[in-house]
Amino acid sequence: MRFRVEPYREEQAEEWDAFVQSESLNGTFIQTRNFYQYHPEGRFRDCSLWILEGEKPAAVVPACLIQEEGRKGLTFFSHRGGTFGGIVLGEKYYRVGDVGEIVSTLDAWLDAREDISRAVLKQTPGLYARRDMALLDYELFHHGYRQVNELNLYVPCAGLPEDPVEAMSSSCRRDYRKAEKAGLCFRSLETEAEVAAFYELLQISLSKFDLKPIHTLQELLDFRERRLKDIALFHGVFLGDTLMAGSMCFNYGNRVLHAQYLSTSPEFQKYYPLYLLDASLIRLARDRGFDAFSFGISTEDQGRVLNQGLAEFKERFASDYSIYRTFHREKPLPEAPAGFSGE
Repeated sequence: MRFRVEPYREEQAEEWDAFVQSESLNGTFIQTRNFYQYHPEGRFRDCSLWILEGEKPAAVVPACLIQEEGRKGLTFFSHRGGTFGGIVLGEKYYRVGDVGEIVSTLDAWLDAREDISRAVLKQTPGLYARRDMALLDYELFHHGYRQVNELNLYVPCAGLPEDPVEAMSSSCRRDYRKAEKAGLCFRSLETEAEVAAFYELLQISLSKFDLKPIHTLQELLDFRERRLKDIALFHGVFLGDTLMAGSMCFNYGNRVLHAQYLSTSPEFQKYYPLYLLDASLIRLARDRGFDAFSFGISTEDQGRVLNQGLAEFKERFASDYSIYRTFHREKPLPEAPAGFSGE
Protein backbone atom coordinates (compact mmCIF):
# COMPACT_ATOMS: atom_id res chain seq x y z
CA MET A 1 0.00 0.00 0.00
CA ARG A 2 1.04 3.60 -0.58
CA PHE A 3 0.23 4.52 3.03
CA ARG A 4 1.30 2.91 6.29
CA VAL A 5 0.24 3.08 9.94
CA GLU A 6 2.48 4.02 12.85
CA PRO A 7 1.40 4.27 16.51
CA TYR A 8 1.51 7.73 18.07
CA ARG A 9 4.27 8.32 20.66
CA GLU A 10 4.15 10.89 23.46
CA GLU A 11 7.20 12.75 22.22
CA GLN A 12 5.34 13.50 18.96
CA ALA A 13 2.71 15.73 20.62
CA GLU A 14 3.93 18.98 19.05
CA GLU A 15 4.09 17.46 15.56
CA TRP A 16 0.62 15.92 15.99
CA ASP A 17 -0.97 19.19 17.11
CA ALA A 18 0.63 21.14 14.25
CA PHE A 19 -0.82 18.69 11.73
CA VAL A 20 -4.31 18.73 13.29
CA GLN A 21 -4.58 22.49 13.54
CA SER A 22 -2.63 23.68 10.49
CA GLU A 23 -2.55 20.93 7.85
CA SER A 24 -5.86 19.08 8.19
CA LEU A 25 -9.30 19.83 6.78
CA ASN A 26 -11.32 18.58 9.72
CA GLY A 27 -9.07 18.85 12.75
CA THR A 28 -9.94 21.00 15.78
CA PHE A 29 -8.44 21.62 19.21
CA ILE A 30 -10.59 18.70 20.45
CA GLN A 31 -8.29 16.29 18.56
CA THR A 32 -5.02 17.77 19.81
CA ARG A 33 -2.74 16.13 22.35
CA ASN A 34 -2.92 19.37 24.37
CA PHE A 35 -6.61 18.68 24.88
CA TYR A 36 -6.38 14.93 25.51
CA GLN A 37 -3.62 15.41 28.05
CA TYR A 38 -5.97 17.11 30.50
CA HIS A 39 -7.27 13.62 31.29
CA PRO A 40 -5.46 12.00 34.23
CA GLU A 41 -2.95 9.32 33.34
CA GLY A 42 -4.59 5.93 33.07
CA ARG A 43 -8.13 7.14 32.26
CA PHE A 44 -7.75 5.88 28.67
CA ARG A 45 -5.63 3.25 26.98
CA ASP A 46 -4.38 5.35 24.11
CA CYS A 47 -4.20 3.79 20.65
CA SER A 48 -3.81 6.87 18.45
CA LEU A 49 -2.36 6.39 14.98
CA TRP A 50 -0.46 8.20 12.26
CA ILE A 51 -1.27 7.32 8.65
CA LEU A 52 1.87 8.18 6.71
CA GLU A 53 2.96 8.51 3.09
CA GLY A 54 6.67 7.87 3.45
CA GLU A 55 7.52 10.03 6.45
CA LYS A 56 4.80 12.64 5.81
CA PRO A 57 1.49 12.51 7.70
CA ALA A 58 -1.56 12.04 5.48
CA ALA A 59 -4.00 11.62 8.38
CA VAL A 60 -4.13 10.99 12.10
CA VAL A 61 -6.65 8.95 14.08
CA PRO A 62 -6.93 9.84 17.77
CA ALA A 63 -8.20 6.72 19.53
CA CYS A 64 -8.32 4.64 22.68
CA LEU A 65 -9.02 0.96 23.31
CA ILE A 66 -12.04 0.10 25.45
CA GLN A 67 -13.69 -3.08 26.63
CA GLU A 68 -17.42 -2.88 25.95
CA GLU A 69 -19.70 -4.93 28.17
CA GLY A 70 -20.85 -8.17 26.59
CA ARG A 71 -18.43 -7.95 23.67
CA LYS A 72 -15.48 -10.17 22.93
CA GLY A 73 -12.34 -8.31 21.99
CA LEU A 74 -11.55 -4.63 22.31
CA THR A 75 -13.16 -1.66 20.60
CA PHE A 76 -10.96 0.85 18.78
CA PHE A 77 -12.83 4.04 19.77
CA SER A 78 -12.04 7.45 18.29
CA HIS A 79 -12.17 9.07 20.81
CA ARG A 80 -13.66 8.72 24.30
CA GLY A 81 -11.55 11.64 25.51
CA GLY A 82 -13.36 14.24 23.37
CA THR A 83 -16.67 15.04 21.73
CA PHE A 84 -15.38 13.52 18.49
CA GLY A 85 -12.20 12.12 16.97
CA GLY A 86 -12.34 10.09 13.76
CA ILE A 87 -10.02 10.26 10.79
CA VAL A 88 -8.39 13.71 10.69
CA LEU A 89 -7.41 14.15 7.06
CA GLY A 90 -4.59 16.19 5.54
CA GLU A 91 -5.82 18.84 3.10
CA LYS A 92 -3.74 17.63 0.14
CA TYR A 93 -5.14 14.09 0.42
CA TYR A 94 -8.80 14.99 -0.01
CA ARG A 95 -9.17 13.26 -3.38
CA VAL A 96 -10.97 10.19 -4.69
CA GLY A 97 -8.45 7.39 -4.45
CA ASP A 98 -6.35 8.91 -1.68
CA VAL A 99 -9.22 8.93 0.82
CA GLY A 100 -10.26 5.40 -0.12
CA GLU A 101 -6.70 4.12 0.24
CA ILE A 102 -6.29 5.84 3.61
CA VAL A 103 -9.45 4.12 4.90
CA SER A 104 -8.23 0.79 3.46
CA THR A 105 -4.88 1.26 5.21
CA LEU A 106 -6.58 1.86 8.56
CA ASP A 107 -8.86 -1.14 8.06
CA ALA A 108 -5.93 -3.42 7.20
CA TRP A 109 -4.17 -2.37 10.41
CA LEU A 110 -7.32 -2.97 12.46
CA ASP A 111 -7.94 -6.37 10.86
CA ALA A 112 -4.37 -7.45 11.64
CA ARG A 113 -4.92 -6.80 15.36
CA GLU A 114 -6.33 -9.99 16.88
CA ASP A 115 -7.38 -8.19 20.08
CA ILE A 116 -9.62 -5.64 18.27
CA SER A 117 -13.13 -6.72 17.24
CA ARG A 118 -14.76 -3.39 16.38
CA ALA A 119 -13.99 0.19 15.32
CA VAL A 120 -16.02 3.29 16.21
CA LEU A 121 -15.13 6.58 14.49
CA LYS A 122 -16.89 9.71 15.75
CA GLN A 123 -16.18 12.01 12.82
CA THR A 124 -15.77 15.79 13.00
CA PRO A 125 -19.23 17.30 12.41
CA GLY A 126 -19.53 19.31 9.22
CA LEU A 127 -20.03 22.56 11.14
CA TYR A 128 -16.48 22.39 12.46
CA ALA A 129 -14.62 21.25 9.34
CA ARG A 130 -12.97 23.67 6.93
CA ARG A 131 -14.58 21.83 4.03
CA ASP A 132 -17.52 19.50 3.44
CA MET A 133 -16.19 16.02 4.20
CA ALA A 134 -18.75 14.11 2.11
CA LEU A 135 -16.03 12.15 0.32
CA LEU A 136 -14.66 10.78 3.60
CA ASP A 137 -18.18 9.91 4.77
CA TYR A 138 -18.80 8.08 1.51
CA GLU A 139 -15.55 6.11 1.68
CA LEU A 140 -16.35 4.93 5.20
CA PHE A 141 -19.74 3.73 3.96
CA HIS A 142 -18.07 2.14 0.93
CA HIS A 143 -15.71 0.23 3.24
CA GLY A 144 -18.56 -1.31 5.20
CA TYR A 145 -19.00 1.12 8.08
CA ARG A 146 -22.52 1.56 9.45
CA GLN A 147 -23.58 5.13 10.17
CA VAL A 148 -25.27 6.45 13.32
CA ASN A 149 -26.78 9.95 13.17
CA GLU A 150 -27.38 12.37 16.02
CA LEU A 151 -29.30 15.63 15.64
CA ASN A 152 -27.59 18.91 16.49
CA LEU A 153 -29.28 22.30 16.50
CA TYR A 154 -27.36 25.48 15.77
CA VAL A 155 -28.03 29.13 14.93
CA PRO A 156 -26.45 30.44 11.70
CA CYS A 157 -25.06 33.88 12.43
CA ALA A 158 -25.19 35.17 8.85
CA GLY A 159 -28.36 37.09 8.21
CA LEU A 160 -29.34 37.62 11.84
CA PRO A 161 -30.97 41.02 12.43
CA GLU A 162 -29.17 43.74 14.38
CA ASP A 163 -30.98 42.49 17.46
CA PRO A 164 -30.87 38.67 17.11
CA VAL A 165 -33.77 38.33 19.54
CA GLU A 166 -36.06 39.58 16.77
CA ALA A 167 -35.37 36.40 14.77
CA MET A 168 -36.54 34.17 17.61
CA SER A 169 -40.01 32.80 18.23
CA SER A 170 -42.64 35.03 19.84
CA SER A 171 -42.62 32.93 23.03
CA CYS A 172 -38.82 33.14 23.19
CA ARG A 173 -38.90 36.92 22.77
CA ARG A 174 -41.54 37.19 25.49
CA ASP A 175 -39.53 35.16 28.03
CA TYR A 176 -36.32 36.99 27.13
CA ARG A 177 -38.05 40.32 27.83
CA LYS A 178 -39.31 38.97 31.18
CA ALA A 179 -35.71 38.18 32.16
CA GLU A 180 -34.64 41.69 31.13
CA LYS A 181 -37.46 43.31 33.12
CA ALA A 182 -36.51 41.25 36.18
CA GLY A 183 -33.10 42.94 36.08
CA LEU A 184 -30.99 39.99 34.94
CA CYS A 185 -27.71 40.85 33.23
CA PHE A 186 -25.24 38.85 31.11
CA ARG A 187 -21.45 38.97 31.53
CA SER A 188 -18.34 36.81 31.53
CA LEU A 189 -17.33 34.89 34.67
CA GLU A 190 -14.24 36.66 35.93
CA THR A 191 -13.10 34.81 39.06
CA GLU A 192 -12.52 31.26 40.25
CA ALA A 193 -15.39 31.75 42.70
CA GLU A 194 -17.76 32.57 39.84
CA VAL A 195 -16.63 29.51 37.88
CA ALA A 196 -17.17 27.44 41.03
CA ALA A 197 -20.70 28.88 41.37
CA PHE A 198 -21.35 27.92 37.74
CA TYR A 199 -20.07 24.39 38.42
CA GLU A 200 -22.47 24.09 41.37
CA LEU A 201 -25.37 25.07 39.08
CA LEU A 202 -24.15 22.52 36.54
CA GLN A 203 -24.22 19.75 39.13
CA ILE A 204 -27.76 20.72 40.12
CA SER A 205 -28.91 20.76 36.47
CA LEU A 206 -27.46 17.34 35.67
CA SER A 207 -28.60 15.71 38.91
CA LYS A 208 -32.20 15.86 37.61
CA PHE A 209 -31.14 13.22 35.06
CA ASP A 210 -28.91 11.25 37.48
CA LEU A 211 -25.87 12.59 35.64
CA LYS A 212 -22.63 14.26 36.69
CA PRO A 213 -20.41 16.69 34.77
CA ILE A 214 -17.83 15.01 32.54
CA HIS A 215 -15.21 17.45 33.80
CA THR A 216 -14.18 18.33 37.35
CA LEU A 217 -14.10 21.89 38.61
CA GLN A 218 -10.30 21.81 38.59
CA GLU A 219 -10.32 20.72 34.94
CA LEU A 220 -12.59 23.65 34.03
CA LEU A 221 -10.27 26.04 35.82
CA ASP A 222 -7.31 24.49 33.99
CA PHE A 223 -9.13 25.02 30.68
CA ARG A 224 -9.83 28.66 31.49
CA GLU A 225 -6.47 29.62 32.92
CA ARG A 226 -3.99 27.57 30.92
CA ARG A 227 -4.81 24.66 28.63
CA LEU A 228 -7.68 26.20 26.63
CA LYS A 229 -7.19 29.88 27.28
CA ASP A 230 -9.25 31.86 24.72
CA ILE A 231 -10.97 28.59 23.72
CA ALA A 232 -13.02 27.79 26.85
CA LEU A 233 -15.25 30.81 27.47
CA PHE A 234 -17.35 31.18 30.65
CA HIS A 235 -20.41 33.42 30.90
CA GLY A 236 -23.31 33.85 33.26
CA VAL A 237 -26.58 35.60 33.91
CA PHE A 238 -26.77 37.42 37.24
CA LEU A 239 -29.43 39.00 39.39
CA GLY A 240 -27.37 41.32 41.51
CA ASP A 241 -24.49 39.15 42.76
CA THR A 242 -26.40 35.87 42.36
CA LEU A 243 -25.50 33.64 39.42
CA MET A 244 -28.78 32.35 37.99
CA ALA A 245 -27.51 30.57 34.86
CA GLY A 246 -24.10 29.83 33.43
CA SER A 247 -22.29 28.45 30.42
CA MET A 248 -18.99 27.08 29.23
CA CYS A 249 -18.59 27.47 25.48
CA PHE A 250 -15.80 26.30 23.21
CA ASN A 251 -14.37 28.55 20.51
CA TYR A 252 -13.76 26.36 17.45
CA GLY A 253 -11.33 28.57 15.61
CA ASN A 254 -13.79 31.46 15.33
CA ARG A 255 -16.00 29.30 13.10
CA VAL A 256 -18.38 27.91 15.71
CA LEU A 257 -19.14 28.93 19.28
CA HIS A 258 -20.36 25.70 20.87
CA ALA A 259 -22.27 25.49 24.16
CA GLN A 260 -20.53 22.65 25.97
CA TYR A 261 -22.46 23.30 29.19
CA LEU A 262 -25.56 25.37 29.93
CA SER A 263 -26.99 25.29 33.44
CA THR A 264 -29.44 26.82 35.87
CA SER A 265 -31.31 25.79 39.01
CA PRO A 266 -35.06 25.04 39.22
CA GLU A 267 -35.42 27.74 41.87
CA PHE A 268 -34.36 30.40 39.32
CA GLN A 269 -36.52 29.32 36.39
CA LYS A 270 -39.26 31.82 37.24
CA TYR A 271 -36.81 34.53 36.10
CA TYR A 272 -36.22 32.85 32.68
CA PRO A 273 -32.41 33.09 32.93
CA LEU A 274 -31.70 30.50 30.18
CA TYR A 275 -33.55 32.61 27.63
CA LEU A 276 -31.40 35.63 28.37
CA LEU A 277 -28.25 33.47 28.52
CA ASP A 278 -28.81 31.72 25.19
CA ALA A 279 -29.91 34.87 23.35
CA SER A 280 -26.87 36.74 24.70
CA LEU A 281 -24.49 33.96 23.61
CA ILE A 282 -25.99 34.02 20.11
CA ARG A 283 -25.50 37.80 19.99
CA LEU A 284 -21.92 37.36 21.22
CA ALA A 285 -21.21 34.76 18.51
CA ARG A 286 -22.61 37.04 15.79
CA ASP A 287 -20.76 40.12 17.04
CA ARG A 288 -17.41 38.27 17.21
CA GLY A 289 -17.73 36.98 13.66
CA PHE A 290 -18.54 33.31 14.27
CA ASP A 291 -20.37 31.44 11.53
CA ALA A 292 -22.67 29.69 13.99
CA PHE A 293 -23.67 29.18 17.59
CA SER A 294 -24.13 25.47 18.31
CA PHE A 295 -26.36 24.10 21.05
CA GLY A 296 -25.15 20.50 20.68
CA ILE A 297 -27.10 17.30 20.16
CA SER A 298 -30.69 16.70 21.28
CA THR A 299 -30.60 12.92 20.96
CA GLU A 300 -29.85 9.97 23.23
CA ASP A 301 -28.96 6.31 22.83
CA GLN A 302 -26.79 6.88 19.74
CA GLY A 303 -29.46 8.94 18.02
CA ARG A 304 -32.27 6.44 18.48
CA VAL A 305 -34.14 8.70 20.93
CA LEU A 306 -34.98 12.32 20.18
CA ASN A 307 -35.38 14.57 23.21
CA GLN A 308 -38.22 16.45 21.58
CA GLY A 309 -38.75 18.95 24.40
CA LEU A 310 -35.09 19.93 24.35
CA ALA A 311 -35.03 20.19 20.55
CA GLU A 312 -38.17 22.34 20.54
CA PHE A 313 -36.65 24.63 23.18
CA LYS A 314 -33.58 25.15 20.98
CA GLU A 315 -35.77 25.74 17.90
CA ARG A 316 -37.20 28.84 19.53
CA PHE A 317 -33.85 30.61 19.03
CA ALA A 318 -34.06 30.54 15.19
CA SER A 319 -32.09 27.31 14.99
CA ASP A 320 -31.23 25.14 12.02
CA TYR A 321 -30.22 21.46 11.98
CA SER A 322 -27.06 19.45 11.36
CA ILE A 323 -25.95 15.85 11.83
CA TYR A 324 -23.21 14.37 13.97
CA ARG A 325 -22.07 11.14 12.30
CA THR A 326 -20.48 8.13 13.97
CA PHE A 327 -19.28 5.18 11.88
CA HIS A 328 -19.13 1.59 13.19
CA ARG A 329 -17.38 -1.38 11.63
CA GLU A 330 -17.36 -4.92 12.95
CA LYS A 331 -14.18 -6.82 12.26
CA PRO A 332 -14.72 -9.46 9.54
CA LEU A 333 -14.89 -13.04 10.81
CA PRO A 334 -12.05 -15.33 9.74
CA GLU A 335 -12.80 -17.28 6.59
CA ALA A 336 -13.91 -20.88 7.20
CA PRO A 337 -11.60 -23.64 5.95
CA ALA A 338 -12.37 -25.02 2.48
CA GLY A 339 -15.17 -27.57 2.61
CA PHE A 340 -16.44 -26.41 6.02
CA SER A 341 -20.25 -26.17 6.01
CA GLY A 342 -20.80 -24.73 9.49
CA GLU A 343 -23.43 -27.36 10.30
